[in-house]
Amino acid sequence: MKSYKQDNLVDVIGESDMAHGALQGVLALQKLVNSVPFDQNIVNKYSFSYERAVLAYNVSLNDASNIKSLQTMIDEKVMSQGVARKVAESGLQLKHLRTVSKRNGLSVLRSLLSEVTNGQIRVTKSETIICAIAIICCWISNQL
Repeated sequence: MKSYKQDNLVDVIGESDMAHGALQGVLALQKLVNSVPFDQNIVNKYSFSYERAVLAYNVSLNDASNIKSLQTMIDEKVMSQGVARKVAESGLQLKHLRTVSKRNGLSVLRSLLSEVTNGQIRVTKSETIICAIAIICCWISNQL
């Protein structure tokens, strides 16, 4: 076998003509999976429900919206794409950072970004990044 791509695998079970479109690919994959004796415990371990898939999709949409709000920070090199992703994944948008910075100042912004949850820092402990975020938030607020 050249590789373990689905096209090659379905050839092995004699279903090569089925994988020419999305639906045919899914049906071929179903036949392929059903043709191999899997331990159900292993299948369950690496499977998830439809509801879980919908939840993950909605979280990714929320993260995308959050990261879009931070584009100014990324463009101005205040935060890297990686830091912006951490901010977004923690449920924060630029408006949240601005509000905290404007109302409560640097110390509360620092607490928010460096909060430890489940042994992980929420976003960053970097004083340089936190101060840069505070300065840009202040600048943006003054522009409005």
